[in-house]
Amino acid sequence: MSAYWVEPQRKTFTRWVNSHLKNRNIEITDLRKDFKTGINFIHLLEILSSESIKHNLKPRFEVHMRENLANAFEFCHKKVGLKLVNIGPEDLYEGTEHLILGLVWQLILKYKFQGQNQSEEMRELLAWVNRVIPEYKIKNFTSDWQNGKAICALAEAVQPGQLTLPRDFKNDPMSDCKMGVESARDKMGIVPLVDVEDIVKFPDQNSMMTYVSYFRDREEFLKTQKVNTVKQEDLLLDSTPDLSKCIVYGPALGAGNEAEQETYFTVEIRNAKDKKILAPGHEISVKITGPRSQSQYKANDNGDGTHYVTFTPEMDGNHVIEVRLNNIPIGNSPFHITILGKPKPLSTKPKPHWFFQDFYETKSWFPFPQNENSLIEKQFEDYGGGVVSINEFRIDISKREQVNTVKRHIIHFETKPIVRGTWFWEDDKGDMTPYSEEICTILECAYQNNLFNKNVSFTMGKKVRYVSQFPDGSFKQYRQSSNASTKGRRVERGFAGDVLYFEEE
Repeated sequence: MSAYWVEPQRKTFTRWVNSHLKNRNIEITDLRKDFKTGINFIHLLEILSSESIKHNLKPRFEVHMRENLANAFEFCHKKVGLKLVNIGPEDLYEGTEHLILGLVWQLILKYKFQGQNQSEEMRELLAWVNRVIPEYKIKNFTSDWQNGKAICALAEAVQPGQLTLPRDFKNDPMSDCKMGVESARDKMGIVPLVDVEDIVKFPDQNSMMTYVSYFRDREEFLKTQKVNTVKQEDLLLDSTPDLSKCIVYGPALGAGNEAEQETYFTVEIRNAKDKKILAPGHEISVKITGPRSQSQYKANDNGDGTHYVTFTPEMDGNHVIEVRLNNIPIGNSPFHITILGKPKPLSTKPKPHWFFQDFYETKSWFPFPQNENSLIEKQFEDYGGGVVSINEFRIDISKREQVNTVKRHIIHFETKPIVRGTWFWEDDKGDMTPYSEEICTILECAYQNNLFNKNVSFTMGKKVRYVSQFPDGSFKQYRQSSNASTKGRRVERGFAGDVLYFEEE
């Protein structure tokens, strides 16, 4: 992939995305990484489409992120109508840059140009440019803009009075281009999506098309303003909210929201033509009532007819969300939602238990009684080793062995291996058996460092096994050669008597 166009597109498309995400107080810095969880990409789609997409608001595991991306792609295909070829959710998760740039470009064509045929949109935009500045005979969106003069001329033609041309030209491409870009920014409010250096030295067709299209939008806006000064009635109609057309949407109104987890919804003010009123100043009132009290919320007027509302429910149970404009309910308000309980916290430390092996007969592992386990664990935690005497047994923690000081086995006292168990697997009998301490260390390190988004493998009994974690937090062990239909063996972290559990802090 040629490097010269990647960097300009990366900057331009990131700025275009941020120009929309600012409505939700979000800013991304890297398209390759910031779409990975699916959250920011879904925010972008919701803003562009004025629709809500079901997704996991707090994806902790890979499976949650991939599910979010799959939902987003399904929305792109079925609702937006994008023709997604050679790109899938996995490309956003893995950060495949050229495919991500291509996807954003499709969204720009759809929502900025109102179409998906790049050649047709380019011909129409070129025709508009040559109608506005015919003397420049613009034939493309690359080399014909490099001297910087066309940008200045376009800005002055769309909104006269900014520059005195050609007197203001410095006949230096960088200086002239900078003058045009800054004038468009300061006098017309056009965000400089493309760097001056990129326009002059590294012009990219898609980036320039996106940037120039904002000049056409500005012309349309100014024309509308002139028409509206004549048609005051139409202006009043366009700027007057129609309460029956206003909509409210977002994850907060659906299922799956949890206590103490922030969620959100968007309020969109629309007129009788069912068009979003692109102006600020429409004050909404929100009331969110839980089982015991009202929830605090934050509402941001984005200045484009939308309000972004966030809140954090304090507890689980039934909640009512009321949204009003001019003290009248809008968007099917009130909304009755159910907030789920706060998820059980993950332990930062599994509860350990000591086991001895029936070395001479069944080969099975048996847990020490709780009182004996506490004595052994205290010795281990305080000193890391040493000896504990319990009844007729001598527990050597350093050597990991239990010696029966009364019962002999042939020529020596009966000695059995012991192990400190923190992770357990389901054996052939259905019993939960402790892993070796080495494997426990491997699994615990993977858990603490959030590495279970991939299979965690190890060797046990001269065979390679691996453990996978599922969306509900459970674990299973498989053989390396297992196929997709293999049931797998249950794996647990932490121990309490015969009940295996996650310890709460």
